[in-house]
Amino acid sequence: MPNRNGSKAKASQNNSEIGEKSDSAEIEGLPFVTMPGLTRSSGSTNSSPVEFVSVGFGSLVAINRVLVVIAPDSAPVRRLLHDTRDKGLLIDATFGRKTKAVLLLDTGHILLAALQPETIIGRLEQQRQKKV
Repeated sequence: MPNRNGSKAKASQNNSEIGEKSDSAEIEGLPFVTMPGLTRSSGSTNSSPVEFVSVGFGSLVAINRVLVVIAPDSAPVRRLLHDTRDKGLLIDATFGRKTKAVLLLDTGHILLAALQPETIIGRLEQQRQKKV
């Protein structure tokens, strides 16, 4: 997003100037924060097995495909959802309930879930603890 002087500055660039490290970033003017365990590793081949996590009501998502989990409260997120719906890339897994989490996938799809982002992350952490 343009700042007061008209230049586009990313949050990570601003924080590096003041000596702070942040997981904040910007995608097409939409601020978001990445969550540990949800970012996909770089590289074209992924030899790790696919991990699925429940997003409610019997729906599962391959967690290695999820880039970020965000709340749907802000206007920019709602605009993104509207544009994605028009493009046919919106996946609604809420089963008629209120959307509480928006998952951006690496394929360009957006998944709507009726669970809080914290609940989805908690389920992922529980799964990973069971494996250890």
